[in-house]
Amino acid sequence: MATDVYAYHGGTSEEDGRKAHPRVWEAAHGIGQLGSHLARLNDWADETPGHGRAPQVRFGAVAAGEVVQDSRISADAQWIRQHYNDALAIEMEAAGVAQAEHLNGAPVAIIRGISDRADGTKSSAKDRNWQPRAAANAAAFGIRLAVELMQEQEQIAMAQVDRAHGDEAQAADRHADQISNTAHNSTVGIMAGSVRESSVHVNAAPKVSSATDLVAELDGFHERLERHHAEGTLDADTYREALAELGLARQGGAGALIGIREEGDHGTQAVARPRRGVSRFGGYAGTAVVAAGALS
Repeated sequence: MATDVYAYHGGTSEEDGRKAHPRVWEAAHGIGQLGSHLARLNDWADETPGHGRAPQVRFGAVAAGEVVQDSRISADAQWIRQHYNDALAIEMEAAGVAQAEHLNGAPVAIIRGISDRADGTKSSAKDRNWQPRAAANAAAFGIRLAVELMQEQEQIAMAQVDRAHGDEAQAADRHADQISNTAHNSTVGIMAGSVRESSVHVNAAPKVSSATDLVAELDGFHERLERHHAEGTLDADTYREALAELGLARQGGAGALIGIREEGDHGTQAVARPRRGVSRFGGYAGTAVVAAGALS
């Protein structure tokens, strides 16, 4: 089975001799790996009694030319030994097949059965007897490889279908369990090592609120802090820092409420004061919203 195909006749004839201009095609990696797997299994050959020793699969380069090679000492034989000495076999068709693969983008496996030697004995009766056997061996391995490729493609297609169905089901589940958080005039944050299957939607429409509403929200937030601290989901340092920030925000809220009573028409400016009283939680004395799906 060819791992590379050499078109060894390419070159130029110059004053100081012939210069090689080789063309090389590399076999598709996936097909080569599958071929190696089948070779290790070694269950593809014809086991009919009387066929002698079981054939072996070899992997390496194949040299493809334009003429039949039947000599060990010819100029072409010396050329191949000099420039393509790692080739396992010499033949005439693989370069055209490899070029077709290159042009069409379809992976191709080149499998050749070695039947004789390029040593001047091609016309012998022994070699003529080996040619049908070599062709049968190559065909048997090629058929087994084609079957494995078809099964592999079917498995890939089924896996893609299953994955698509799974993605659709997950999307439906996420849509059904979607968490929608809407915060008006406040900061929305997510704090976690990782967040999965969660969506946060912030409605930018402003909400009209008063300082009284702000103080009530701060009181509710204080109660939630105490509850989470008691349950152990909020550590002591975070709880202490949050209480300090919340105290500053609540003082600002109370000041805004007094400012509304005292300043009358200037209440809008007084209500804005709580925003300057919060430094760590985003700059807004509003509701802190945390949205998450599965946290870790």
